[in-house]
Amino acid sequence: MAALKKSEQRLLGIFLVVCLLVISFFLYTQLSKVQRRADNELRRLQLERLEIADLLADKEFWDRRQEWLRQAQPAFTTQEQAAQDLLDTVRGAARSNGIEIESEDLEEPRENEHYQSSVATVKGVADLESVLRWVYQLQTPKDFRAVTRFKLVPEKEDPERVHCEVKVERWYAVAGG
Repeated sequence: MAALKKSEQRLLGIFLVVCLLVISFFLYTQLSKVQRRADNELRRLQLERLEIADLLADKEFWDRRQEWLRQAQPAFTTQEQAAQDLLDTVRGAARSNGIEIESEDLEEPRENEHYQSSVATVKGVADLESVLRWVYQLQTPKDFRAVTRFKLVPEKEDPERVHCEVKVERWYAVAGG
């Protein structure tokens, strides 16, 4: 093999320098990506650590609240019984406030690992003050019952009366929970 000429040696040197620069650039970008991921993971872990510290500081508060839930939240019997109890409550409150019920609809119950619920949507008509008293009466957190949707539409012929749609939910403790 013949020795390289001086110009070929220069070209080879330039080629090697360019290759080194390209490899260095590639390694730098890969290292930067790894560094960014590590920085993001560190920030995420630091935030998680702060959240855990906050939760541990509030542990006694949440333990008391969980115990209160165990004692106060009504036990779930059957979906039929829960739905009937909810409708009886809604009807009784409507009757005591002079609400004319136009329709009732039981919705699909919601459940997860923390609660089971009974859900009813009721449409009625009355004067505004009566409707507001009715909604206030239905909204009873101590009974684990809440109005989760509320819609009012004034009656065209008699603006003193309103049509309302109320979605009421009642939450029950999960069996064995």
